[in-house]
Amino acid sequence: MQNNSLKVPVLILWSLVLAVFTAFLSAAPMKAIRTTVGQGVFCIMGLALCASFFVVHFYVLAFVFGAQTVLIASYCEFEEHGLSLRQSAILSVFVASLVSASGFFLWGAFEKKNLFDVFSGWIAVFLSHASALKIPIFEGLKPDVLVYQLPSALVIFLILSLACALMLEKPISRWMGMIRKRNTKLAEYTNPDFFIWILILSLLGTFLNSAARPVQEVSLNVLNISILAYFFQGLGVLGTYFETFQTGLFWRLIWIVILVIQLPIVLSAVGVVDYWLEFRRLLMKKAAQLKKNRV
Repeated sequence: MQNNSLKVPVLILWSLVLAVFTAFLSAAPMKAIRTTVGQGVFCIMGLALCASFFVVHFYVLAFVFGAQTVLIASYCEFEEHGLSLRQSAILSVFVASLVSASGFFLWGAFEKKNLFDVFSGWIAVFLSHASALKIPIFEGLKPDVLVYQLPSALVIFLILSLACALMLEKPISRWMGMIRKRNTKLAEYTNPDFFIWILILSLLGTFLNSAARPVQEVSLNVLNISILAYFFQGLGVLGTYFETFQTGLFWRLIWIVILVIQLPIVLSAVGVVDYWLEFRRLLMKKAAQLKKNRV
């Protein structure tokens, strides 16, 4: 434990750098910090960093560390109380979303700021930078349109943060000299069955006429989150394929670049179709047949 404690400052520095350049990746070293120092010390450290950045008006960094501290702390608490990976993830994202949104509203009330104008200004700055970098996906977008999608953007940020923390937990734990065991593999992740109806209803809601704009906005936010949720289910199918057929590192990297980085919507579609076809069961069955034929 003493040797691991000496590595905590390195993890803190690592999380600072990742927070500046990537935001959501900083949750990975924070998860290792939580495992090393425990719940109480981790919460004090995380909230102290959040308060420090807030005092010097680095509001984005303050939000990142505050939200991820609540996210990681709540996830570990739920996991240690025996909840499953899916249950812990859903509850921790919900808690972190609620706390983060409450923090924004309290800050706006205390500073007497119009949050709509503040968020529109931040998005306008982001879009100007994206335009300078010539990123096609952000071309033609307007701040006042994107501001209504901030609720789903918050949830997506938290989901990506937790996913990165869990996927990078094994190599970081190895570097820390710790052994981490989890009963459920990430490749086995599936969404609850009722989630498919949420996806379908949110998709239908986005095509309503302009007279029902509030319903459209809510539906679009839910749709964004649903697409990401099924992306991870599709990623689980891809991971099962890799493990079942013992795919080499080179081809794993090729498929990850194509499907995860270039065509993530394809993985989301695979996750949706997996609800009906159960690809992982079919892959296991096919692998068993191939093994039987070799024998």
